[in-house]
Amino acid sequence: MAREDTPILIVGAGPTGLTLAATLLSAGIPFHIIDKRLEQGGLPRAINVSAKTLEILDNLECLTAELVKNSIQLKALSIYFEGRRLFDIQGKQLSKKFPYIFHVTQPIIEQVLEKKLLCSNITIERGTELISLHEVDHKVFATLKTNTGKEYQQTFQHVIGCDGGQSTVKKLLNIEEEAEQYNAYFLLADVILEENISTRTLKYFLTEQGYIILAPLPNSKIRIIASFRGNFPGLEKLNINKYFLEKLIQKRSFQKFHIKEINWLTGAPYYHRILTSASSKNTFLAGDALHQFSPVGGTNMNVGIADAYDLGTRLISFYQDSNQENNLKEYSKERLAVARKNLEITRWSTLLMTRLEGASAWDKYFLPSLKNRKFYKNFIPRLFSGDLLNDSINFNQTLETLC
Repeated sequence: MAREDTPILIVGAGPTGLTLAATLLSAGIPFHIIDKRLEQGGLPRAINVSAKTLEILDNLECLTAELVKNSIQLKALSIYFEGRRLFDIQGKQLSKKFPYIFHVTQPIIEQVLEKKLLCSNITIERGTELISLHEVDHKVFATLKTNTGKEYQQTFQHVIGCDGGQSTVKKLLNIEEEAEQYNAYFLLADVILEENISTRTLKYFLTEQGYIILAPLPNSKIRIIASFRGNFPGLEKLNINKYFLEKLIQKRSFQKFHIKEINWLTGAPYYHRILTSASSKNTFLAGDALHQFSPVGGTNMNVGIADAYDLGTRLISFYQDSNQENNLKEYSKERLAVARKNLEITRWSTLLMTRLEGASAWDKYFLPSLKNRKFYKNFIPRLFSGDLLNDSINFNQTLETLC
């Protein structure tokens, strides 16, 4: 239970909520953070950490030896089409400060951020969920429920929903959303191969049937991600095993590997959803509670962490100077603009890579020829680094300019 004078409630202790907490902690702004999970999640989930996210973690003193030790830094990204290598992108093309592609599993990021809180004697109230909220003037009256069934009410000045795609805060605010499900789905498997494979190169194999990605992970694991057109039938109907995955790798990469062990397997349809507003009076949303994108490019966690850091700095400014209220109110407009641009990018990338309708119109930029050197050199590195989100013009204008 939070102290009576605690002004901020953070709902959700995933990467977004923990980043917000660490940001507020850096300025000594008091908060209370809850999570309905009794313990931290163990599934590897997100792995791609952008240069922007690394910069945020560094600013929060969370780019620790533990985080680096449990990560893998890739030197390059190679892109193939029907087995033929199109081009390579070196890590130094993505960022000068962090000249690599950084892979670490989501639980490690959560552990590092939570330890940051624990060092200041701040604990997550686990097994506690928000069940109702009511906004009156500049206060938010929240009803919380513990895992023992006990309910209690508390008043906060701000409530922040960082509680994921099934966000309770989002549902309680009843904000409209825009959503689209694509006619395609993906399978993801974390495996250990029998053969040695380069652990310093991320490989994208594009084909007319869809793509397959071989992404190195820490501890000699490889993440396989493959796309398929059509409706997702569910994992139980697909009957995925190592032989299926071996054939799929060979068919799309034109390379032969044998799988020793499957550590994790999942799948889902490609879709996106984005809310029409990121706030309601003194209640705000960030991360997956606000938006979810296609997993192509691995942007979901990164944009969520950027939301949290942005909102955290605005809250710090407000609590240090109440005249900064307008700056806080601009959060919704400005972060939704970033989210919409990321939506344009991930939707375009997904349609292209899954070879859905209209994708062939962009082949002229990918098929090897001298005319697309500018596209390879300028556009693709900015696409993978996330730098396109900083452009003042819209994505299609950026695309046409660089192509």
